[in-house]
Amino acid sequence: MASDIYEDGYSQGDQNTPRLNNIRAKMSSPNLENDETLCAICLDSSELIKLPCCGNFTTSTTQFCQACIEAICNMAGGIGTCPRCRERLQIKQGSILIPPPNIGRCVMCSHKCKELFRGTKLCKDCFEGVENPYRYLCKQCHRVQRIYHPMYKYQSTPTEHGNVTWACHRGCRNYTNWRIVPEDIRLIPIVKRPESWGNEDWFNEVRRIRRGEVEASSNSWCSAIFGDKILIFLIFAAVIVHAGIHFHLVKENGV
Repeated sequence: MASDIYEDGYSQGDQNTPRLNNIRAKMSSPNLENDETLCAICLDSSELIKLPCCGNFTTSTTQFCQACIEAICNMAGGIGTCPRCRERLQIKQGSILIPPPNIGRCVMCSHKCKELFRGTKLCKDCFEGVENPYRYLCKQCHRVQRIYHPMYKYQSTPTEHGNVTWACHRGCRNYTNWRIVPEDIRLIPIVKRPESWGNEDWFNEVRRIRRGEVEASSNSWCSAIFGDKILIFLIFAAVIVHAGIHFHLVKENGV
């Protein structure tokens, strides 16, 4: 048989707990306004916090403790809602913050509290992976799979498997480690390769670009010089031809 429910919302079995007795005593106190203010959620903690969205610690009549706000954020998967103004809240390194407007859960890697890219439901890394999917070698079954996430970023070297797992859909069907196939390394933009891979390729590419700029500048300079010389030669040739024609005409006329 279901237990009776009292007007305060608690069942008969809950009526005599010490915590509820303490709450009732505070609520029925004739000097309630002089009593210590408690968290409006747990009605227990007096260690109240100032929320970054709407909380004014000194004037607000509804206040909350850190533990209850953290519970709200954890229940929502990392990004909670202020119980007073409905602003989004996030716990980061023990502090309560208002997250950027594009923070959420990535539908590709399922990571929470990720910065979503350009209004999509993909985090920045997964968006990059969808735009440029590379092939990777599974550490367990050695099958090749195209992954829509830049798994190469978790490799300390191009030949070692990364330290982050991804689901294998080819052979072992496990969450396993991966390394990019050698043929696809050249497809990764040099500026996006992990720093642990070294900077030599990056610097070589910069050197190549700089040499190209120098050669282009030199060719342009040479073209300008030789172009001016050719123009001068043509003008000089035209003058010689004109003088020769004039001399021939004068000779014919006996002048």
